[in-house]
Amino acid sequence: MRLAEKQLEWQIGGWKLGLTLCPGIWMVGVGWDGNPSSFAISLPFMHLWCEHEGGKYWPWEWTILRMVVGKQEFRTDLALNYWCIGIKMHETDDWSIHLGPIDIECEYDKFYDDDRYTVPAAHLRLFSKARELCDCELEDIDHPER
Repeated sequence: MRLAEKQLEWQIGGWKLGLTLCPGIWMVGVGWDGNPSSFAISLPFMHLWCEHEGGKYWPWEWTILRMVVGKQEFRTDLALNYWCIGIKMHETDDWSIHLGPIDIECEYDKFYDDDRYTVPAAHLRLFSKARELCDCELEDIDHPER
C-alpha cells in the first residue's frame, strides 16, 4: 500500500527542483550525485532536491549484503553520497533504515527474483529462486553501458 504523498516539481533554467511531502519520511540527511548533478536534503515529512543534466558519474553506492527469504528482500547498502539518520517508507512493502552512509532496505515482492544488480555482493537465498534471464538481459550483462 502506498502512503499518501504530494510531489511538486519546478523547472528554473537548466535546473529541476522538487519537493516530496510524505508522512513516511522520518529522517534527516543530505545526499548528492554526479549524473545528473544533484543535491538533496531530507527532513521529517519532506524531501527537497535539485538536479541539473550533465556531470560525471562516479559509483558512490555498493550493495554489501543481500538476503532473500521467499519474496522478502533485505539489502544492506553503503552509500558514501547519502548521509542520513532515520526511517523512510513511501510504501508499506518498501521501507529503509538509514544510519549515516549505511542503508538497510526491506522490500517485499519487488526485485527478489533479480540478482543482476547485487552481483558481486554477498547474498543468501532461502526458499526463493532467482528468475532465469532472457537473452537480451544476458547481453546487457556482457556489454554494460558506459
